[in-house]
Amino acid sequence: MKNEAKTELFNCSWMPDAKGSMHPTPDLLTLDEAARYLRLDIIHTKHPGETLRRYRNESGLRAVQVGRQVLFPRAELQKFIKKQMELNPR
Repeated sequence: MKNEAKTELFNCSWMPDAKGSMHPTPDLLTLDEAARYLRLDIIHTKHPGETLRRYRNESGLRAVQVGRQVLFPRAELQKFIKKQMELNPR
């Protein structure tokens, strides 16, 4: 059982929180977490939240609403990145 938990920990992705400390990336990310996951916070995007909303409306980025909170499944963010790489390879 210990080895399974250790393997799962190494297979997860990591991301910084708002203070820069590294934490495992949750399966469902808030708007701010999703913006950091896509690195919108460091590429000088003026309004990362608005950019994510535009991606949802125009580019097919999927999210789920839980209560009043819109959350972004990490798997959907990964699919979005892959799709963007295919559409706009650099």
